[in-house]
Amino acid sequence: MIDKVYDFRKNQEKIIYLFTVVGVTSTTSFAILNILYHNPIVGIIEIILSSLAVLNVVFFKKTRNYELTSTNILILVYLVLILLIKTGGFFGNGIFWIYTFPLLAFFLKDKKEAFLWNLFFVLSMALLGILSITGIIKIFYSFNVIFEAVGSYLAVSFLAYFYSDTLRRLIEKLNYRAMYDALTKLYNRQFIIDYLDREIEKGKRGIKNNICLVYIDLDNFKEVNDKYGHTVGDEVLQNVADLFVKHFRKSDLIGRIGGDEFLIIVNSCDLYSIENKLNSLREIFEEKFKKYNLSFSYGIVRIPLETEDLKEALQLADTKMYKSKMRRKSKRKNS
Repeated sequence: MIDKVYDFRKNQEKIIYLFTVVGVTSTTSFAILNILYHNPIVGIIEIILSSLAVLNVVFFKKTRNYELTSTNILILVYLVLILLIKTGGFFGNGIFWIYTFPLLAFFLKDKKEAFLWNLFFVLSMALLGILSITGIIKIFYSFNVIFEAVGSYLAVSFLAYFYSDTLRRLIEKLNYRAMYDALTKLYNRQFIIDYLDREIEKGKRGIKNNICLVYIDLDNFKEVNDKYGHTVGDEVLQNVADLFVKHFRKSDLIGRIGGDEFLIIVNSCDLYSIENKLNSLREIFEEKFKKYNLSFSYGIVRIPLETEDLKEALQLADTKMYKSKMRRKSKRKNS
């Protein structure tokens, strides 16, 4: 799977660690105060919930199961908040902690799931208020306080939703621009070279993968721009990109690294097979763009067989492509 330039999930994982540290520290502190001065039973419950939060992080470090870990966090936070609403907390201001829940839910879960979590929490608060009025249970806060808290909570939830949604959309746009070429929608130069560098480094660490680095340069493309204009030239490049995508596997990465230069990373590559594919593709290519007298030249470098150095691989592929272009040019002159 291709790594995104900015992975929102990694940030979510950081929130798991950060919130657990802050939550466990504060909850344990109040638990100790409750045990010593106020309500020992509440303090013991808080200690148990804090311990479960620590165990949840340990579970995450071992399993990397983000969905279950984030769900566990929301359950634990929910229980702590319900406890605070019921008892008022150590200073009677425990209800103020409820406003952390919508922010946490929208950052840990997708929009739909976070909305359901917030709806569940609001209904829980409303139920506590109703049960308190009817005398079924006794809670620290009056119905009016609960009612006002629910209204404020809904406002914070909407703000959290819009902020989280805006942030996610912005990150998606930044990811797209950082990964893809605006014209052809292929991977851009920086991304595909960074990917190749990571694959080479994996090979050095013993994770072997036979890679063919294919450097492609279009023949006679300058004449397209000169004769038909840059608008037509851009359309041709888009059609070229579509043709490459159509004839290569999804596991192969295709990038535009210059005006009419392309780089293709072919995984699990066999040199004979890739040369046959490129030669067959060139025939299709020349027929499709016959109007523009367009073709392409290529150079192939096998990694790690020929080199395990990024810079050398790119230079060698470029050199092979250039030699191929000169041979084809000389052949056309002599024919």
